[in-house]
Amino acid sequence: MTTHALPESPMGQRLWEIFGRYPWSFLQLRDGDRDWMTVNNYPLKPRVLWKRWQDAATQIGVRFGSSTQYAVIDIDKGSPHLNSIAIAGIKEALETIGIVRVINMRSSWSGGLHLYCPLPEAVNTFNLAIALKGCLSAHGFDLKDGHLETMPNVKAYGRSWVKEFVEYQGHRLPLQPGSGSMLLNDQFQPVSDKLERLFWTWEFASTQQDTELLAMALAAAKNNRRKHKTVHTPFAEWRDDLRDELSQGWTDYGQTNALLKSIATYGRVFLKLEGTALAEHVEDTARSLPGFDRWCRHTHEIARKSWCWARSVEKYYYPAGSTAASEGDGKAIEDKPNGNKERSWDAARRIVNAVTQLWLDDREDLTKPTDLAAAIVKFARCSLKTLYRHRELWHPDTVEAQLGEGKTCKTAHVATLLDCYRPPDTPSIPNSAITPQPLINGFLTHPGGGMKSPYPENRHKKNLSSGMVRGFGGKEGLSTTGEGV
Repeated sequence: MTTHALPESPMGQRLWEIFGRYPWSFLQLRDGDRDWMTVNNYPLKPRVLWKRWQDAATQIGVRFGSSTQYAVIDIDKGSPHLNSIAIAGIKEALETIGIVRVINMRSSWSGGLHLYCPLPEAVNTFNLAIALKGCLSAHGFDLKDGHLETMPNVKAYGRSWVKEFVEYQGHRLPLQPGSGSMLLNDQFQPVSDKLERLFWTWEFASTQQDTELLAMALAAAKNNRRKHKTVHTPFAEWRDDLRDELSQGWTDYGQTNALLKSIATYGRVFLKLEGTALAEHVEDTARSLPGFDRWCRHTHEIARKSWCWARSVEKYYYPAGSTAASEGDGKAIEDKPNGNKERSWDAARRIVNAVTQLWLDDREDLTKPTDLAAAIVKFARCSLKTLYRHRELWHPDTVEAQLGEGKTCKTAHVATLLDCYRPPDTPSIPNSAITPQPLINGFLTHPGGGMKSPYPENRHKKNLSSGMVRGFGGKEGLSTTGEGV
């Protein structure tokens, strides 16, 4: 509770509640000034903040204190990240630390973008700064002043022995009259410049954040900055815990991010996967876990989320047995001599089960390969990319060509092909292994992902200009240089 007199307006009170946590060293830019000025000779007060915010001739900005209930991702005009593809990648990256809802805001007439990240409760500012920087860096985003910045920033330590204190970077307040700041929708079109709309959106976004995942990310950020402390985890116990967690799959809504992280961690550490192989492992495993169809609300975007988590985990974990691991704890742990062949064989087995069921059901409506592929993906719980990697098991053209004029039983033919995918030292596949299984929820349209998913490896090849993001145009006016505003 503030001891200062609050403005009469409820909007002014709410503005202070969000942005007035640290009243010192606030920023100010008056008409005619070239650069922002830091005001150090007195602290900002609620009624002063509200008055300056309403004044179209004065722009005002604030800094972060020791705790904060929001963050800002600043993308300036001219930045290579000011395009729809990069912005989508930034939002995907933020999801891996629990920030699943952001607010799009045009920062000013200059055309920059602020992504506001409201939080349901206050968190340690420095831990959040480290988590934000590590998150975006792990996903390949180059943080650079004037291009892409995270606020709060990872500031330098002040020299206490000479009473030196380093401030966090400041940012301008949103939606100030005359500034050109606008609330944008998901298509980056201006929708409002009213505080009422902002605060309504703010409240909704803050309640949607994954607080448990964010708390884990902040704790990890805190530990990561203590470089002198080394934590040794019993690998066997860690492996068993991950297996136990994954064996139960989904049991309720809201578990997707946690499960994808565990799948990616297991694939990275114990299966030694990386890159595309790790992403596909995450997707395929997720689709095969219990409860996926019933509880997962992200089936339509599971390929994108799988890639995002794979890329994030790959930056934080190393394969067991690598040079980064200790001699005692880093020994590789695998269940099979050849993990890649086993995963391929398992996917082939699931595809065979699906194909067998479809053929026995004599599905006449699946005359097109695309329709057949969608049905197989749903039943086999695999990605479209994995399905096409095993094209010889199901595609009509391939199977008919291999059967030849004799046209022998397709199921027997596929079972024979499946033996090619059996890893060494494993028994032959019994006939019961390809016995049709009951359908789950019938045959549904494939929810997305697969070959048509925009995998990140192609994103940076599309050098879209900032013109692709609508709603950033307008009058050139106030400068945003200096002080991170």
